Amino acid sequence: PKTKEVKPTPDDPYGIAYDGTNLYVADRDNNRVQKLTPGYAYSVKVGTAGSANGEFAEARGLAIDSTGRVLVCDENNERIQRFTSALVFDSVLVAGGAGTGNGQFSSNNGPYDIAMQSDDTFWVADRGNSRIQKFTSAGVYQPDVNHWNHFQYACEKAKAAGLRVVWDAADTLRISSGLSNTQWITWQSSMWGYMAQRLGPWVDAWQVFNE
Repeated sequence: PKTKEVKPTPDDPYGIAYDGTNLYVADRDNNRVQKLTPGYAYSVKVGTAGSANGEFAEARGLAIDSTGRVLVCDENNERIQRFTSALVFDSVLVAGGAGTGNGQFSSNNGPYDIAMQSDDTFWVADRGNSRIQKFTSAGVYQPDVNHWNHFQYACEKAKAAGLRVVWDAADTLRISSGLSNTQWITWQSSMWGYMAQRLGPWVDAWQVFNE
């Protein structure tokens, strides 16, 4: 009997990451991550539905560390997996598990997005738990007490619609609520505090919080 070829066409692509040469796409509903070379030519993929190493229960956010390894939010397996630049399985960087404890993720909208700092510290949007968690490059949970109350407020507002995180070149963590792009929370690591820009129906001003 003939077998159906599985083509690289994505189904509900979600996360995206760029290493300066190649593009990586989280193909959420196909439970895989695809790599595209310059010119957007398909190169390689990893993943299928499941909970074993290299398998996903909805691949969500992506990030690339300083060595080119790819971190993937494995949403409904409540964990973060890491792969080489060739998408070969490397490790379960954060085992996580369902829960509300440190390093755990919600069983409903768990690890949703991920942002990488230049030192490979990374931040994970734990959407269902209305919070953002910080981890070392080795996947060890790190409390961020100074800013937690501010983050908590922003994330609670964002939970219903979505929660995205980006760490930009200016050493700034940006948190988006996904509420029709009306809310961004910005924290600069060079400042003891953070600024919240909430547009549209929320408020029409900047707020600066200092410790």
